[in-house]
Amino acid sequence: MSIPQRPLPTDHPDFHIIEEICEAIRRRAGTKGWDDFVVELPQRLRQAIDEVIDTPRTGRFELSETEKTEKTYIGTKVEILVRDYLGFPKGLAGVLDLEVEGRSVDVKNTVTGNWMIPAEALGHPCILIHEDEQRSECSFGVIIAKPEYLTQGANRDGKVSVSASGKNNIHWLLFKHKYPDNFWKQVPSSHRKWIVTPRGGTKRLERLFLMLLERPIPRRIVEAVASQSDFMKRIRANGGVRDILGPKGVAVLNGTTDNELLKKLAHPEINSDEFISVAVKDSGAREVLKSSGRHSYVTAIFNSEILEDLPK
Repeated sequence: MSIPQRPLPTDHPDFHIIEEICEAIRRRAGTKGWDDFVVELPQRLRQAIDEVIDTPRTGRFELSETEKTEKTYIGTKVEILVRDYLGFPKGLAGVLDLEVEGRSVDVKNTVTGNWMIPAEALGHPCILIHEDEQRSECSFGVIIAKPEYLTQGANRDGKVSVSASGKNNIHWLLFKHKYPDNFWKQVPSSHRKWIVTPRGGTKRLERLFLMLLERPIPRRIVEAVASQSDFMKRIRANGGVRDILGPKGVAVLNGTTDNELLKKLAHPEINSDEFISVAVKDSGAREVLKSSGRHSYVTAIFNSEILEDLPK
């Protein structure tokens, strides 16, 4: 993918300052530069939103269910995750969010499309980030917060927003770029609630893998549902969910180590950061798992009658 998208023209008065900042971001984005950035940044944004929704502890599943103050806090989460990802130090004297190439840079995030610029950021570069949960799209750009790019009226906190014409001065690195969908959007409400109702992390994972049988599940969702610092402990045999599901003919596999097994079981491969629960439907599949040496906990052939007790 060619990055940046929708760049400012080279004769734009802000181009050289913004280009310095973008080049610094590219250098810190990973060994593959922009190719790493377009993968990692959207995942970080998804993480920030999911952490604020906080499904296991709150019983909420979508951003629309959060409080107004929590939507504001997403900006803080995004700032922290971006700074951690790119490794820029905090702005000098703690006034602005980042120090990039000797320049203080603010990070502004919005889920509505309206960035609020504080007085202390006027005249400074600002990284502008936007998440659109309905379309699962994100944008990431840089602007110099010049007064002529901003609205005239300030809110009660003395903040102004980027004006409609001012948005033409944003240098976009990502523009309406796809980012990970809210996993729960495709799960019926009754199923969601049933999965997260138990207090114990192992029980919640058991329900997750049974209800979403043979569907790839991102690691972030498994970790969130487990709600444990060592969530893998809740999956492994020796007391984990594999010990519970194995006797029911269900194997819990992951994309890091088990894609060869999935191929032998005639299942599509999954991503390295995904898990999948597989119904073991015959003795041949059972032997494939047993011979792997890692999944001998599967001791039965799957009986679809166990699904009859799940919520419809």
